Amino acid sequence: AVAAVAAAEEEEEEDMPISLADFKKQKEAKAKLREDEEKKAKDHALGERQKARAKTDVVRCDDEEDLKGMIKGYKKTADGKTTSYFTREVDPETKAMLDQLKQPKRIDPVEAA
Repeated sequence: AVAAVAAAEEEEEEDMPISLADFKKQKEAKAKLREDEEKKAKDHALGERQKARAKTDVVRCDDEEDLKGMIKGYKKTADGKTTSYFTREVDPETKAMLDQLKQPKRIDPVEAA
């Protein structure tokens, strides 16, 4: 690209008498060449900035145990099923406590005073 500009300048020096139309064409060609070089430089700089900003953090897990803490919104039940976090199944401890509360209670008669 730089060589093309230098060649255009040499041609300009060799051919001193030049028509106005040719002069305008050469000037436009030089301006276009300069704009193209500037655009390429800007595109390259933009590409470098985007590469620098790009997130390349990739987490790789070999164990299923490592994934348990990372998966959000799901959990494993006692029988091994994966359910949503807001499942209505009751764990065994809570179920035992609720069963105790559900048992019938003896009602003692109140003596009349």
